[in-house]
Amino acid sequence: MVNIGNLSTEELSNVLEKTKDTLKSFLKKNEKEFLKKDVSVILNELLAEKGLSLKKVIKKSNLNPNYAYQIFNGQKSKPSRDKLIAICIGMNLTIRETQKVLKQCKVSPLYVRFKRDAIIMHCIKNNKDVISLNLELESNNQKLL
Repeated sequence: MVNIGNLSTEELSNVLEKTKDTLKSFLKKNEKEFLKKDVSVILNELLAEKGLSLKKVIKKSNLNPNYAYQIFNGQKSKPSRDKLIAICIGMNLTIRETQKVLKQCKVSPLYVRFKRDAIIMHCIKNNKDVISLNLELESNNQKLL
């Protein structure tokens, strides 16, 4: 998974709380701990790390190819949460990996107490593709990806 440092969020929070450094010093010392801002960098690093083909991921994500390529080349810097979930499914990511991508891309992670998110999580856990996931969402009267 894309490396964002060695500290957990709780540990980094504790470091911030206990720091006697200036803010500038804290930020500099902990630079490697902060999330990347560019969605395309996050997704492309993940592609490379997992040895995945962009063309295959886009096909498996069931997204419009032109739109998906724009996400990966940085032209669409703020794709929707649903588009990111579709890409994560196209990459065959686990729930944990998907959660990490969503957080890094500054969108809400999946929350099991929301019915729609629980369905998405179940489908990810069971390696369902986007079409199967959408069928599950539809049969449960939930918004499709």
